[in-house]
Amino acid sequence: MRDCLWIVLFSIIWPLLLTPAAAAKGNRHPRKLEASQCEAASKAAGSWHSKPEGMPCIQGATITVTVLDSSTGEELPARCSVIDTWGYSRRPLTAALYHTAEGGYFYTSGTFDLFIPVGTTLIRIGRGPEYEPIIDSVQVLGDTTLVYSLNGVADMSDLNWYSGDCHVHINHSGGTYTLEPEDAHLLGRAEDINVVNCLDQDYYFTGAPDSSSSTECIVYMSEEYRSGTYGHMGLLGLKQLWFPQWSHWWPMNLHVAEAIHMQAGGLVIPAHPVTTDDFSQIDQWPGTGLALELPVDVARGEVDAFEVMSYSNYLSGGIELEMWYRLLNCGFKLPACAGTDAGVNRAHDRPLGAFRTYVHIPDGEFNFENWAAQLAKGKTFVTNGPLITRFDLKGLMPGDSLSLPEASWRILGWLSVQSAHPIDKAEIITNGEVLHTFIPGGDQRSISTPFALHIDSSMWVAARVTGVDTSWHLVGDTLFAHTSPVYFRIGEARIVKQEDAEFFVEWIEDLESLAEEEGEWPDSSAASRAFNELAWAREYYASLAGIATHVEHHRPAAFTHELLLKQNTPNPFSLGTTIEFSLPFSDASAKLPSSMSQAEVTQTSLAIYDVRGKVVRTLFRGELPPGMHKLYWDGNDNRGKQVASGVYFCRLQSGDHTSSRKMILVR
Repeated sequence: MRDCLWIVLFSIIWPLLLTPAAAAKGNRHPRKLEASQCEAASKAAGSWHSKPEGMPCIQGATITVTVLDSSTGEELPARCSVIDTWGYSRRPLTAALYHTAEGGYFYTSGTFDLFIPVGTTLIRIGRGPEYEPIIDSVQVLGDTTLVYSLNGVADMSDLNWYSGDCHVHINHSGGTYTLEPEDAHLLGRAEDINVVNCLDQDYYFTGAPDSSSSTECIVYMSEEYRSGTYGHMGLLGLKQLWFPQWSHWWPMNLHVAEAIHMQAGGLVIPAHPVTTDDFSQIDQWPGTGLALELPVDVARGEVDAFEVMSYSNYLSGGIELEMWYRLLNCGFKLPACAGTDAGVNRAHDRPLGAFRTYVHIPDGEFNFENWAAQLAKGKTFVTNGPLITRFDLKGLMPGDSLSLPEASWRILGWLSVQSAHPIDKAEIITNGEVLHTFIPGGDQRSISTPFALHIDSSMWVAARVTGVDTSWHLVGDTLFAHTSPVYFRIGEARIVKQEDAEFFVEWIEDLESLAEEEGEWPDSSAASRAFNELAWAREYYASLAGIATHVEHHRPAAFTHELLLKQNTPNPFSLGTTIEFSLPFSDASAKLPSSMSQAEVTQTSLAIYDVRGKVVRTLFRGELPPGMHKLYWDGNDNRGKQVASGVYFCRLQSGDHTSSRKMILVR
């Protein structure tokens, strides 16, 4: 009896709450089936969901649904949800990738057929933040054709913004489906994502965009490197995979990142950087996902972006701002990015692209190389809904920098936001603090306003948009968007907040203590290298904070103003040797490196020569920022073959400067 009452209430209330948004055609008489025929008919029509126990099979009908772009009339791939009159989620059996999360959803390439019980049916359709999602309540009395047109909010590609998900898995452990890159392409098109970065190790890896890619959606198969101690890293745009693909205490993430950056276009993005607040939980998830080594790697210049939004960030809505703001407040240029960490082969997972990174490509065509390069430059904003269509400060956009003489400056800016959902406010953030707050008017879905900054000290400036998530189509409990910063440097002053630098001193001290108590190393040399890296980073942040510290090892010349090539260690060597060098800073008066700008990198090469002057091995050739760097030579030549015992020379060239060291190899 209660089931019957529920059905009656459901069929009455939904039509009152929801307004139909589709054209309906061909309402034929419903078919009444016996219980033995109901399942067969459902499967024949391409849909099935078990009916509630004890409920007789009642009249059913087939709905045919087509999704169109209202501006072009073309069919659109989309994410869909259908709730029948019993309150159960329905999906076509032919639809790829049905998911139970978010109330149940599936994907269509544009049209689908579904056999359902007659009665009030809830249909929901969405396609990323650039379209208004549809919620429609339909009284299905017989076979029905429905055509839905999605209205655009903004065409971001017209403004040279292209979206991407930096962290997706198509074949994660515990999967319901076994997927291929073509499936990722369908999902990317249905979510209106331009770049899908699948971090699935060696599944379908080619070292280039997958052949399933199109001009609208690029699928790039790459890798997530997992350290059980130091945290996970998304390795985007790889030309070669890194092996092994997981570790515990050795190697450090820093050493992996250094190797990845030797690949042209390779990006390193710490994945879900804050999965827990338990610092010492390194034996199981979520502790194994916490980016313990992050402040070390950022100080070394080996991190390309910060994953502000991730399903696996443990804080409210998967949004991590505290750690990011602290690093920005230590003077680092650290772009914002978003990666869902969606395991789209698992039926219980949420969709890819619900957290996304928009990248601005002002000149040149949209392709993966340009997209990745602009991401690394900080030309980004992240969002789960609001679209920041304009954020500029005197012509400067996210990722840009401006150096000004010491004085008080007034800078004019403009902020514009469009959203398919009501937003509460937009804010201008400077060095982590709210400077301006703007409240939208009217339907609360747009803001366009000028603002002014008064700058008398170095600062970073960004825009942030927030609201309450009330839509079925969004993921997270907060409507959110955030730009990467614009950076202002006044005189020679670096952006530094003492309390944030002190925070990382304590963080690294805790990591050192953890390493002393639980660290496992292949040999004493590895242990020494690891502790030296941690000690260097601790001293670096202590110097930023103005704290006097004592480090029981020789301090690397991290802030030298001359080219320095140190003697390789060990020397003589038999298996391999480490070569450490420092590139100079252009500003001879600076005691510490500023956040690196593109202008400060120099063309650098490090090569090994034999006694005849022949190049045996080129260890690095490309651009590097100022500061300390380390490379490892395994005693092999450029073809991967072992070289003979003898005397070799290491030659470092950076810009117009050169330096050499003699090395002895003993087999």
